[in-house]
Amino acid sequence: MFPEDIEWPRGVNPENPDAGEVALHFIAQVCCADLPADLWGGLGPREGWLLLFVNGNSADNEDSGTWRVLHVPELGEEREPPADIGPIHDGIYTGSTGWTVRESSYPRWPVDLVCVPNELRIEEGRSLAAPADFASILYEGQPVAPEGRNSQKFEPFTWRCVVEALDSTIAHLRAPLPPQAERYAQQMRQKLSEPGALEDIVPALERREAEFWQKHGALLNEPEPSDLGPVERDRRANMRAYAATRAAGIQEVAALLAANPTPDALIERLEQEAADEWRAQAANHLQSCRSSLDQDDLDSPITAEDWEATRQQLTAHDTEIWALAWGHSEGSGLPVTVERRKLSVIEPLGSILSATSVAVATRYYFDPGKRGLIPADMLATLEAGWRRLYENRPHRMGGYHDGLQSDAQPGPAEMLLLMQFATDDPMQWLWGDCGAVYCFIRPGDLEDRAWDRAEFHLECH
Repeated sequence: MFPEDIEWPRGVNPENPDAGEVALHFIAQVCCADLPADLWGGLGPREGWLLLFVNGNSADNEDSGTWRVLHVPELGEEREPPADIGPIHDGIYTGSTGWTVRESSYPRWPVDLVCVPNELRIEEGRSLAAPADFASILYEGQPVAPEGRNSQKFEPFTWRCVVEALDSTIAHLRAPLPPQAERYAQQMRQKLSEPGALEDIVPALERREAEFWQKHGALLNEPEPSDLGPVERDRRANMRAYAATRAAGIQEVAALLAANPTPDALIERLEQEAADEWRAQAANHLQSCRSSLDQDDLDSPITAEDWEATRQQLTAHDTEIWALAWGHSEGSGLPVTVERRKLSVIEPLGSILSATSVAVATRYYFDPGKRGLIPADMLATLEAGWRRLYENRPHRMGGYHDGLQSDAQPGPAEMLLLMQFATDDPMQWLWGDCGAVYCFIRPGDLEDRAWDRAEFHLECH
């Protein structure tokens, strides 16, 4: 939120200079009137607002084209990002992420300023600014989730959760496959054409099957003791069913190769079931299902029965295909094999649905009229997770910084910590490899409000 007459910050990413100046992404804004009088030794503004903008696709910490600090005298209307703004994360270093689809959708979180003593403690030779178990101090008497990523899956609780997950899944299915997918496919086709590769597919599966029976055969073949408990009985039954499925799978592969005895014939057969056409059909099917929900009240609860009926409707285009795959290495090289592969919209939808439900719950949380829609058990779990500090590292302004690759030194510093933002799961901030970003400024530059002379640093594992 800043005045219309102030241009949205832009800059050139030195890692992609051919793109020219691109719009930077908004990170946070802080009300300077809320800052304590002695912060930064009393320097800096106590009126107006500080805003930070970043190009999240750069790892170059020295170039000001990837970040910008603004001080504005007053707020304006909430601004939409420029139409040409790029993805928050372009996937160059780590592959595709949800941010490559959600190009400019920012989580909305209010900020509370909490004053704490500016103290260092020494632990295992490191200087640390945050007290141990800092979250329990900040949220005294409130549950705090333990350290580690939250792996709990959440079911949709309103129709909006379903619709937004469908939108993301449709975008996922319609997006082109990453370049490495075709590269791997080409490598497997080349491997299949090598002498003996096709002929060894079934023998390789049989060798693995022999290893399986050598390891588990005695257990599978022995009579079950009469006093066998129900848990162990179920485990053995599941293992026998798994063994039967493995044996049937080898027979199916053998029949496929008998009908397509050359690499060219097999590749032609597999291309008849290419996943690209299914992805397009599945996306159209999901779009039809999604359109039928437009007329409903999306912020109304969804029952377990309604969700199960919707799941059944969504899976109408699920299918199985034959596809090349990497086999298990036996000596040098990586063998190629063929396998049955299930194509299901539930797989990509399922991975998106839980995160979408959390995102919807987060928006509801800050809307008094909708907070009651969040199931009580989900709300308690989310609140405990939101209170957690990743690696005990808070967001911070002033004082000593909580470094990953550097340690704060006791006593006066040449550079003041303007602001620090840490990896934060609920805010969906992931800096580098679970690191933090730091903005430092010299006292004289802060006094002169020379924001362009601030320095922006990334530290990560």
